[in-house]
Parts: sequence; C-alpha cells; structure tokens
Amino acid sequence: MDGQRACAMTVNSFSSVSLEPALILWSIARDSARYELFRNTPAFGINVLASDQEMLSTLCAREDSLELTGAKWTQRESGALFVEGAIARFDCRTTAIHEAGDHDIIVAEVLDFDTPRDVSPLVFNRSSYFQI
Repeated sequence: MDGQRACAMTVNSFSSVSLEPALILWSIARDSARYELFRNTPAFGINVLASDQEMLSTLCAREDSLELTGAKWTQRESGALFVEGAIARFDCRTTAIHEAGDHDIIVAEVLDFDTPRDVSPLVFNRSSYFQI
C-alpha cells in the first residue's frame, strides 16, 4: 500500500533464501518507476498467479494501481495485499536491501502464507506466457 492506494507490480521471479527463518528475495531495477515505492515499503505480499490470471499479470506489468486492474484483494494486518485467485500468497516483511549492479535485492521474512487454489501456475518464459 502507498498511503491508501493499493499498489502492484509484476516480477518474473523470487527465490527462497532460508528456511529458518523463512526468507525470500527478489530484485527491482533502480530505474523502475516503482523503485521508491517498493524499496521503501516495510511489508508487501507476493502473489503467485494462476494460469487463468495472465491478464492480471499483464496489467500489473503496466499499471501500478491494483484498483485500476480490476483485481480483488484483501489486506493483511501487516499491510500486505493478497490477490483473489492467486495459487500461493506470501505475507512478507523487508529485512534487508542489497545493492547489486543496477538492481537492489530485497530480502524479506515470510510472516505467513497460504495456498488457496490447487490449479496450474502462470508461467512466463522467453517473453511469453504458457501453461505447464
């Protein structure tokens, strides 16, 4: 959230760092229009989209306002946004940020997660979406 505005962006990957504590990482380009927003937020949600959510992924790649995408979501107590229809959702708190070339690597602790749907994930490879 940016004040009272629900914000989103599409990223192509995140990675597990540690099991104890549960840590993940993802990176953001310093020249991204959303850099300041996501670099400075203490909490965020990671939503792994389902194969039927390609349009949402495309919209979030172009538009930072989740409201303008037409998506439905719930906000967790931490501030993280969980998107309806996602197959996995991670409630995360930023714990460290490391500079790496033209990107920053954001490391976050996973506070909670759920897997509300048992369907195929949305997959993006070689500039195209496809289904497994």
